[in-house]
Amino acid sequence: MIAWPPGEKYSHDLSSILMPIINIQRIPGLPKQQEIFAAGVRLCEALDGLDFSGDAKISINGKYIGPDDEIGFTLTASDIVNIYDQPQDGGLVKTLLNPLEHLNPIKFTQKVMSSLYNTNANATNTAQTKTSPNNNLKSQTNIARNGEARPDNFGQVRAFPDLLQESLTEYIDNVKYVTELMNFGLGRYDVSSIRYAESSLDALQGATSQVFQPGEVISQLYEPYYFDDVSGEEVNPKNDDGSTIITGPYFSPTDGDELWINTNSALPGNTETNWTVTFWKVDDDNNEIQGTRESRVFRQPTPHDVSQETFYRTDKFYPLAGRGRYAVQLVRNDRADAASKLTLESIGTMTLRQNVVHPNDTTVLIRIKAAEGASAKDRKYNALITRHVITFNRDTQQVDYMLRPSRIFPDIVLHNWIITGKQSIDNIDADMLYQIYDNLPDPRLGYFDYTFDDADISLGERLQRICDAATVTVFCEDGYMSFVRDEPRQYPATVFNTANSMADGYRLTYDMTLNGGFDGVELQYKDPLTNKQSYVYFRITDNDSIEEGEPAKPKKFQLLYIRNRYQAVDRAMKECLRIMFSRKTMSITALSDGEWVNVGDMIQVVDWYDTNQQSGKITGRNGDDFTTSERIEFSGSMFVVITDADGVPTDRIPVHFNGNTSSGFNAPVPNISLNIWNGEDVQSASRYFIATAGEMDETLWTITQKQTSADGKTSITVSEYNQKMYEYEVSE
Repeated sequence: MIAWPPGEKYSHDLSSILMPIINIQRIPGLPKQQEIFAAGVRLCEALDGLDFSGDAKISINGKYIGPDDEIGFTLTASDIVNIYDQPQDGGLVKTLLNPLEHLNPIKFTQKVMSSLYNTNANATNTAQTKTSPNNNLKSQTNIARNGEARPDNFGQVRAFPDLLQESLTEYIDNVKYVTELMNFGLGRYDVSSIRYAESSLDALQGATSQVFQPGEVISQLYEPYYFDDVSGEEVNPKNDDGSTIITGPYFSPTDGDELWINTNSALPGNTETNWTVTFWKVDDDNNEIQGTRESRVFRQPTPHDVSQETFYRTDKFYPLAGRGRYAVQLVRNDRADAASKLTLESIGTMTLRQNVVHPNDTTVLIRIKAAEGASAKDRKYNALITRHVITFNRDTQQVDYMLRPSRIFPDIVLHNWIITGKQSIDNIDADMLYQIYDNLPDPRLGYFDYTFDDADISLGERLQRICDAATVTVFCEDGYMSFVRDEPRQYPATVFNTANSMADGYRLTYDMTLNGGFDGVELQYKDPLTNKQSYVYFRITDNDSIEEGEPAKPKKFQLLYIRNRYQAVDRAMKECLRIMFSRKTMSITALSDGEWVNVGDMIQVVDWYDTNQQSGKITGRNGDDFTTSERIEFSGSMFVVITDADGVPTDRIPVHFNGNTSSGFNAPVPNISLNIWNGEDVQSASRYFIATAGEMDETLWTITQKQTSADGKTSITVSEYNQKMYEYEVSE
């Protein structure tokens, strides 16, 4: 950026300076931040020095940067860059702009992808949310969430819509009506069971509701702005000298088309109130604009001769001076000893809007009959809503863009990836995503019901939170988003031993007591009936089993995106068994074979320092007799696992001494293709692993992390795999 000499004046109008200009629009309607750079600077360098949010949109000379556009080119003197920095979803643009990358073409997609995938989200911690009442378990009311992200609801939730404007209050025939315009959130929804608190709206006399899906037209809408300094003032009658007492003037907070004044008159029998309303147009300094003053006289009688009654009314004014800001004052024309009482409840300036459309949101207009003179209180309107999302056609392997209501996590992942994140279907394993769901033992285990109300959460964090409801892990490799579920595996994906791994980085840890000292789990979820938090408890018993009940030291999970008890119980039981049976972790450094395994795979890892676990390379085969690179010692009942030419391991097969050599064994292995090293076209030999059944069980691991380095080595972190973690059944 250009450094201006101290004390030198310069104009903010930079249109005549022949240098690259970058404009940053942060809030619509306010002046843009303007920066100028020396000609010849690269765009990526210029962006690196600016402060803007993650999802800003960038245009260069009127053309928006697309997913495959380069951002490492040189800016010329006449280039104008506009950055529209109005956060919506967070984390899509402002990524690491490494100066070293300026030497190579930089694709916008590359920058976006890094922000999507590199996330350390803790999916099970949902306590750090914004203020959407949908996620607030203690105080669920309708509020105006100015400046925060609009609710982005998925699955089925009991939603408390956000207020879009002030409540519109009007008296008709002495009855108070209140109209609310509220927003359920982004997208299209099925809306049912509209309530006020726990009461059905249909049961409330005079209550009506109208839902408007995105793009539907609200033919006429009043937008009220009430005068801040009016709050139930009494309009006094003339004093004892016979002079009028002026109430006001009060000034409107913004421009409007109409003025609505709400008053009430407390009248004993055979009395009345009589008053004059005067209003005039004002400028920005509240000075009267000449020729705009108008007055109206009002009289409120009572039909009763004796009994007392309070009369409520709304008087509407259509100023001849047209739209603008107005000052309003009231005076009573009654004598000083008048027994009646006149109260000014509120003054509102109204903007009349025609053919209102919210293109991206589902809104609702609710009108209720309120008690006469009722004071403002917390609004508790709510409804059961189900989000419409896209899906994936398993037969055609194509995205189905027709929006339908859905609660299942693969539909919600796909919608967030393609519609919300605007990413390509080519960069996500949609087929595997839906295979996981189709193979669930119960469809309820795949539900996701939650409101995203935080613009700062990245797309990657969204996907992990969605998938966590089904105990599915999201991982990215080579720019491709993949998925794996925590579920039992039948065979290991491969075997790692001294032939395809290194001692460097090897580490084995073991918890001598229960994992973390926990003796059970406490899982919090959202009850679908009460819409409040509910809990599931499981504890570990003395005989190494689990039972439902509150433990002394539980491991706690807050999964508010789970909205059915079956799903909550399943997760609680799985986590409780994990405490019992997954107490070891290991780190290894794999050679080239590490490239072919993924997070979530079950693998077999030979313990380098356990002599009972024997491994090496296959050097030859003759029928069921095998020769090996290492001597083998047999002790008791043992089994062998062999990798074929593609590195795929066989099942466990009983193994015996072959009678001819100590560097070999006999085993009825199927006729598989083997790699026998010859130093020329075969460099990686098939491997074997021999151990007892118990020892083999202890060599099974699940990959939790994987990091491939530039030299072809892969750092792998694994946790103990035990089939017993999945041996449970959820009762209805």
